[in-house]
Amino acid sequence: MWGLLYKDFSVMKKDLLICGGSVLGISLLLFIPWESLLQASGVASEFLNAESMIYAITPMVVYICIFLVISGVQSGIFAHDERKVFSAYITSSPMGGNGQVLSKYYMTLLLSFGVVVWGFLCDSFCTLISGIKGSAASIYITMFFVQILLRAVEMPFIIRFGEKHGRTYKILLISAIAFVGIVYLLFGPLPESVSLDSFFEFIIRFSKNEAAVSTTMLGVAALFPYIVLLLYYGSYKISCKLYQKGVNNYDK
Repeated sequence: MWGLLYKDFSVMKKDLLICGGSVLGISLLLFIPWESLLQASGVASEFLNAESMIYAITPMVVYICIFLVISGVQSGIFAHDERKVFSAYITSSPMGGNGQVLSKYYMTLLLSFGVVVWGFLCDSFCTLISGIKGSAASIYITMFFVQILLRAVEMPFIIRFGEKHGRTYKILLISAIAFVGIVYLLFGPLPESVSLDSFFEFIIRFSKNEAAVSTTMLGVAALFPYIVLLLYYGSYKISCKLYQKGVNNYDK
């Protein structure tokens, strides 16, 4: 397992160095002296202040960009192994196809978790530079689990159909499911107790109930990480079953 991970990091060394440089460059925005800038411009307010800029607004933009950069690297972890010769070798090794798939899932997880570790370091640097205690952990941890969820959906398609066609099939399948669902809701037979009017009425009533909204959000926030990790594991098990079929699609 560690050998496969080491091989991936070695092969993708150039991509990882470029990614690291991009992350460092984007992260510089976090260390801008926002307090001085806001006071000088006279736009500081109760909501727009140094703390909100350092630990909320700027991190939202920065970590979205960072996770997009990481996603670009993650999308390339399969390309260099999509060869029948290598697949035959790895299948006959003690690790087998399941080990190959597991190494990709581990590497994807490590790359995403690296942003979380970097986020904790950036929070410490921001506290030292600005003198304002705070944390943007809620932002980058949430984005970490969202990215893992997206990879859990995407990776079985890439393993089954290859990097070149996997994302296309994924988009087509999700679009088809969404289209069928929308058409059914608009024109399909629904139970008498269910209608679009009653659905929107329920949403409006629910949104006005602050206690219900707060409780629901807390419940979702508490369960979301566990659901994502469970789906990620389920995605791995599906990919293991699809790996050998995907090998047959390789051109060489």
